Amino acid sequence: MTAQTKRLVGEIAFCGFLAATGFVALHGLQDLSRSPFDYLGSADVPRLLAWLVICLSTLIAIKLIIAHIRGGPAIRSGSATDGQDTDDARQSARRIWQVILICTASLAYVVSIIWASLPYSVSTAALLIFGMVVLTPRKHRRFEIIVPLSLLMGAAGEFVFVHLLVLPFPGW
Repeated sequence: MTAQTKRLVGEIAFCGFLAATGFVALHGLQDLSRSPFDYLGSADVPRLLAWLVICLSTLIAIKLIIAHIRGGPAIRSGSATDGQDTDDARQSARRIWQVILICTASLAYVVSIIWASLPYSVSTAALLIFGMVVLTPRKHRRFEIIVPLSLLMGAAGEFVFVHLLVLPFPGW
């Protein structure tokens, strides 16, 4: 079994694990009753998230299997050269920094909501802009799309959660 095939099997197994975890969560949520005072219901959001994890992990596993059957570029590539190893190491280091930056930004986002230091729409837009800038390669960044889309999502989020659903945010 080649290293590429081992990686593929590992990725498919992880998708299966995520789907199984989603099904376990759904089974555990069956007994939760709906509260008359809760806007969304105590189990509605976790149930939705469990279904989301199940669907996305299944789609990714199917994509990986189809790519393997078709012999996609990652499967066909054969042995890596020294230059590819250097590029892989550089990309791995970049991804680690991306994870650290996104986790830090997410923590700052949660703290800004808890302490109500910024309006919800502003903190959401800032997180989205930062996330898109960090995760998008430089040559593909299009600020004329990123900024308006982030501002629109922040305003829509505030309208839905603060004005329509009237969710009580901490500190507000």
